[in-house]
Amino acid sequence: MFVRSFVRSSFSAFVIIIIIIIIIIIIIIIIIIIIIIITIIIIITIIIITIIIIIIIITTTTIIIIIIIIIIIISSSSSSSSSSSSSSSSSSSSSSSSSSASSSSTS
Repeated sequence: MFVRSFVRSSFSAFVIIIIIIIIIIIIIIIIIIIIIIITIIIIITIIIITIIIIIIIITTTTIIIIIIIIIIIISSSSSSSSSSSSSSSSSSSSSSSSSSASSSSTS
């Protein structure tokens, strides 16, 4: 009788220990899965942030290059128009001096 109750109590204690070990293993597996998910999320956010930074750098560089090209075009067109206006003014002054020379030769 005593042996039978001892065997039952030791068997139930063994079952309880096995259940506790299984619960601990399940908790450890859940913690590992959560850590893996968190690291994957962190890696994905780092990749997204670097892609956004690269896109921002590329767009700002492109905008700066476009602005520099526009400034170069504007400055070259204004300098060419100023040189063409100065050449037209010098040609008009030479035509006026030739007309004054022709008027002085007629008199």
